[in-house]
Amino acid sequence: TDEEVEAAEKNGTPVHVPIELGAVTVSYNLPGVETGLKLEGATVAEIFLGNITKWNDPAIAKLNPEVELPETAITVYHRSDSSGTTALFTEFLADYSPEWKSKLGNGDTIKWPVGTGANGNEGVAGGVSQTEGAIGYVELAYALQNQFTFADVQNKAGEFIEPSLESTSAAGEDVKFPPDLRFSMINASSSAKAYPIASTTFVLVYEDLCKAGKSEETAKNVVGFLDYALSPEGQGAGEELDYAPLATELREASQAKVDGLKCNGKPIKGA
Repeated sequence: TDEEVEAAEKNGTPVHVPIELGAVTVSYNLPGVETGLKLEGATVAEIFLGNITKWNDPAIAKLNPEVELPETAITVYHRSDSSGTTALFTEFLADYSPEWKSKLGNGDTIKWPVGTGANGNEGVAGGVSQTEGAIGYVELAYALQNQFTFADVQNKAGEFIEPSLESTSAAGEDVKFPPDLRFSMINASSSAKAYPIASTTFVLVYEDLCKAGKSEETAKNVVGFLDYALSPEGQGAGEELDYAPLATELREASQAKVDGLKCNGKPIKGA
């Protein structure tokens, strides 16, 4: 967050190093409707604004002509705590809904117009799983580990994409990112296989660790860890935890950031 960056700047220049990719699912509990219900950004925003209140609403039915949708009332669950998951999800909603953008915006916490707040992914997941007709947003890793039912969400290319490690990695392809690697992946990729509600997981590290108060040994250990995290082995370990590996171009840019880390003005690598 900006607050974390500002705090870090008191001791030196922070560098953003993308390590893995994560995503946010739109999870739901609708008996008789399996995983794969199709939704797009504007419709999801209307649900979380409270403007769509029934599962058989024409806007949802239009996206799912082959599904017999019940008249069941929609119950919204959202996070009550400050959350990066909330920041990503509300950024997605603001991108598609002028009403959401003007009234609510996006951030770690917002004033939700409807729904029940719950703490953490587990709180939202618990509410959704125990309430027929419920909908909420849950981190992909948590949703996969708990075998949740979630929607296929329409991406920039117009395709409805199931959230998965593969589609999350695809979200990092064909994305323009700035030299400092601080960027948003929300609906940014033009890949037809990309899941649109995805994000990088960053490590924030000082450009010169020793000037920031770390010993040379600690600086070398940090670089060693980051080298491992960006290696094929490290990226594979992330997959075992249900986080997606970086796309090649982004991984190479992250490695360049690590290679440029210093200790008292000298490159740590080769020291």
